[in-house]
Amino acid sequence: FVVTVVDTTAPVIRSVTPNPSELWAPNHTMVPVQFAVTVVDAVDPAPACHLIRISGDDGAMSNDWQIAGDLSAYLRAERRGNGSGRTYTIDVQCVDGSGNASATALTTVFVPHDQRK
Repeated sequence: FVVTVVDTTAPVIRSVTPNPSELWAPNHTMVPVQFAVTVVDAVDPAPACHLIRISGDDGAMSNDWQIAGDLSAYLRAERRGNGSGRTYTIDVQCVDGSGNASATALTTVFVPHDQRK
């Protein structure tokens, strides 16, 4: 007889790590950022992950970011001169081979106001 495994469980995103996680110097350039995702699934050993949304504060506009691939983007190294810095928030989603979408996970990339600690 044949045993068929039916996967109804969504993958679980354990972590999303941007590289780099901080953009310096704030020189208005678009900086490539890669995202490493740790994800587990009950059946699929390698769920497909991709960026689904990017937003930013501190005056960020939609032309300050561009999704460049499943797990890559360009973010503008910019912030307001009188603010505390800019934070980009990136949403990632993973889908297993059975089409079960996970809840999204968030990560951030920061453009600091200055380099003081």
